[in-house]
Amino acid sequence: METFDLIALVRDPKTGRTLIKPDDEELWIVREKSGWGRAAKNEYQILETVGPSFFERMDNLRKWHFGFNEYYDVYIWDPTPGRPYLSLQKRLEEVSGGTPYDGRY
Repeated sequence: METFDLIALVRDPKTGRTLIKPDDEELWIVREKSGWGRAAKNEYQILETVGPSFFERMDNLRKWHFGFNEYYDVYIWDPTPGRPYLSLQKRLEEVSGGTPYDGRY
């Protein structure tokens, strides 16, 4: 795992069992830090964490469901705040062996 560049969590939604998870201090999915200069050393404020209420909300928001019983929920997020989504997508493609997206449509 490249935990410095990607954070991943894998969960069996049928049993609720978490198969792969980051350390507890990395279980945030949204965080922010405010301030400039010396204030930039402030601690992050965690706005959203990954846990039972997050999984329940994701299940309720999902408009589609698989037609089979055996699958895993996989959540992947970027540990560096403020990076554009395309950086995460490119990194995922690199570690999976795919061709990185070049930004063109």
